[in-house]
Amino acid sequence: MKQKIEITVEIRRRLLINRRGTKIVRGWCGGCLSNRRMVPAEHAAGVCGLSLRKIFRHVEEGQIHFLETPHGLFLCLHSICELLQRLDESD
Repeated sequence: MKQKIEITVEIRRRLLINRRGTKIVRGWCGGCLSNRRMVPAEHAAGVCGLSLRKIFRHVEEGQIHFLETPHGLFLCLHSICELLQRLDESD
């Protein structure tokens, strides 16, 4: 007799606004395999001191994790911090 197992995964996202008006999404990061804080790509570029083009290049290379939402592309703060640390170490 075969048994059927059904697994349901529910992903919840919370949209937050910080004091400066930047949208911060708390959601599932597929790269980190956990819930993480995420920011819009434009905000990440400004904070990191990198061009938006370089940010997207790191996303395409898989160095920065992302989450696509109806509100736009959000980047994982944890993976951004790890990238910045690697960039600092290589200097």
